[in-house]
Amino acid sequence: MLNESYAECLIKKKPPGPAPLIKILLAVGLLITAGSILLFGLAGFIAFAAMCAFAYHTIQNLNVEYEYLLVDKIFSVDRILNKMRRKKAAEYTLEDIQVIAPENSGRIREYDNQVKKVSDYTSGDAGTVRYAFIYTKSGAGEKVLFEPDDKMLRCIKQMAPRKMFEN
Repeated sequence: MLNESYAECLIKKKPPGPAPLIKILLAVGLLITAGSILLFGLAGFIAFAAMCAFAYHTIQNLNVEYEYLLVDKIFSVDRILNKMRRKKAAEYTLEDIQVIAPENSGRIREYDNQVKKVSDYTSGDAGTVRYAFIYTKSGAGEKVLFEPDDKMLRCIKQMAPRKMFEN
């Protein structure tokens, strides 16, 4: 068996519940500010341009995907906005990870008093199996939530067998 040192996984984040309502409200806001151009001239145009920029950024943030990439003991998370723009969310080294286990595992709960920050890179779907790891770099504890696929779990287990728990 070849030594697997590469795994990737793409997770689509579930849009917030009122996403369709937000899009409708943005469309109504754009129509109102477009009409304000006729009434207020330059001030209306500036308001319309600001509303367009606000709507653009809001709609992009409603469609988010996370890509997990594990290469040579480095676990990185990229945030993909609206399937067009990629942004590096975080990068973790397996050496600085204390434990990797299912989110509700007792092994993760042991570190709850050391955690200062929680980073959630999951889909938000309650029916999926979520894993967590405790990352300690320079004394600051961080709990990272993610949803790996089977290949990524196998790869993590191969790279860090003493840190990976499946129960």
